[in-house]
Amino acid sequence: MGDIVDRAKKIEKQYGVIVIVFSWPANGGGIIGTISYKSDKRDAKASTCALERTLHTFHEYLRLITESRRSELYKAASEKYPDNPERKEMLFSKLLKKECPFTVNALFHSMGNYLYKQMLKSTITEGGGLIFDNVILAAADTNNFDHSLWVDRIAFRKRCFITINENDRALGVSRIKSGYEQLARLGHSLRNLNSRNAHYINFTNAPWVKDSHSYFANSSVKKNAKVHKFFQRAFSGESAEDELYFHAEGNWFSF
Repeated sequence: MGDIVDRAKKIEKQYGVIVIVFSWPANGGGIIGTISYKSDKRDAKASTCALERTLHTFHEYLRLITESRRSELYKAASEKYPDNPERKEMLFSKLLKKECPFTVNALFHSMGNYLYKQMLKSTITEGGGLIFDNVILAAADTNNFDHSLWVDRIAFRKRCFITINENDRALGVSRIKSGYEQLARLGHSLRNLNSRNAHYINFTNAPWVKDSHSYFANSSVKKNAKVHKFFQRAFSGESAEDELYFHAEGNWFSF
C-alpha cells in the first residue's frame, strides 16, 4: 500500500493532478507474485463489488454537485436571453465551463484492468456511469482476445486510451505464469485492435520506455518529453493522440 501511495504522490507532482487511489488485496510482485498470480486474479475478481460501489458513490456525488449548479446557471442564462434560445444555450455552456474548469479521468493499471473488466461484464453494475472525461487502460494485464466486448461498454466523454508495450517485461512474465493457457495480454500485443471505443497507443521502442510496465510514472516520462506530454494531456481530459502518427493498417498510434 505504501508503494501505491508513493506512486500517487509522484503522479501528482509530475502532472499537476489530484490522485484518488483505489486498491485491493493482492500479493503481487516478485517471486511471491509469480507464485500467487492466479490467487491475485481471484482477489481482483472478488473486489469488483467494491469498485462498483466506489464508482457509483463517486458518480452520485458528481451528479448532486453538478445538478444544483446547472439549474442555477441555466436560470441565469434564461433571464439574460429569455427570447433567444441559441444565445441562452451558448451562455449556459460558457458559464458551465467557467464554473467547472477541471476534468475527472481514470487510470487503470496492469491487473486493475482485469478488475475493471469484471465489473463492466456484470449486467447489474451501477459503476459504469458517465464519470470520466478520459479513461486510460495502461499496460492492461487482461486478455487481448475479445477485449472489445467490455472496452466498448466503457462510458467516457473524450477518449479511451489503451497503452501497449510489446517489450513490457512484467506482462511478458505474466503471460507465461499460467503456461500455454494464458492468452496474449492486451497491454502487450498489437494484434486484433478492434474496439470501436478505444485509441490504441503503441509505446514499443519509444525512447526510454524499454521494457517498462509503468511508463507513465518513471524514467520514461522524465527523459522522453513526448511520452510525458501524452500522459499530461490524457490525465487532463484532453485529446492526447493529436501529435502522434497513426498506423491505419494496425489501428494504433506511435511516437
